[in-house]
Amino acid sequence: MVNGYLAGRYFLTDFIQLTIQKIVLNLFRRVLFFKMMVFECYRYFISGLFADDSRSKFLDSIKKAEKLRFNDKSYNLFYEFLAIKENFILGRLVKKSKAILHPDETLHEKEFTDYSASYIVVNTNQDINKDVDSQTLYIQSNNKFYKDNLIPLNAFIKQISHDIAINPINIEVVFWEAIKKHVVRKLTLEVEPPNLFGHKDEMVNEVKEARDKYKAKKLITSIETDENEGLDLANPSDDLKDGLGYCMAGGGSVRAIGKDGKTTIFDSKDKISITKKKIEISSEINQENKGFYLEIINQFFKS
Repeated sequence: MVNGYLAGRYFLTDFIQLTIQKIVLNLFRRVLFFKMMVFECYRYFISGLFADDSRSKFLDSIKKAEKLRFNDKSYNLFYEFLAIKENFILGRLVKKSKAILHPDETLHEKEFTDYSASYIVVNTNQDINKDVDSQTLYIQSNNKFYKDNLIPLNAFIKQISHDIAINPINIEVVFWEAIKKHVVRKLTLEVEPPNLFGHKDEMVNEVKEARDKYKAKKLITSIETDENEGLDLANPSDDLKDGLGYCMAGGGSVRAIGKDGKTTIFDSKDKISITKKKIEISSEINQENKGFYLEIINQFFKS
């Protein structure tokens, strides 16, 4: 009886050890043979009065764009087309900048040109009923490129069309966690006119009316209080919840101001609240060739 107990115990110990070894080996294999890429998720909206016309022009322009160069005082950027598969277009944004090098003890400065880049993926699908990720745009997270990816994204989109607005797709729980931790004096929503989602709530309909009647490109609405307890957001109305959900899905932006009336406690454009998409590419695939580019797109289909 004792021998049977000991045999079972040793078997269980060996089983646990083998399981741990398999887990470690799999982790090692993933680190060794796969390249992890992280993308920030955004949604683009056709904000012009003639949305259908603007949409077709945008899609036609972005599909034909092969190489673009654009710069001003704050950026010097290049865009190059890399691959296309069905509704996904893969390109690359490259930043050219000047850097200073101190090569020796004399600290004589030498200026040289530095380049950094991030991949960009555009989902050109316009039918939300067939694809929940319609009208989405993804840019690779790369602090060497830009810490705020809205800067290069907006610069890039303006080269394609002036009727396109970009907003982050947010992690909604981050908003509610911030609201629970702080007193909120002011909550502001900037809402894009609806041309994608099937929302029928009052706030979004107001934006549509403002677009159609006044050619407005967005509606800015705020609720504010001077009470020490702040806004009571524990039980928001259906209209407010719908408006927040619409903005968090990329239909606009949200900003919450704290008790002092100055401190931002939540901003939908902050990196921490932006949804991330992670993909893994086999390191056995040679980088910087068509096979590698198509594999990036394939991983977007899978995720």
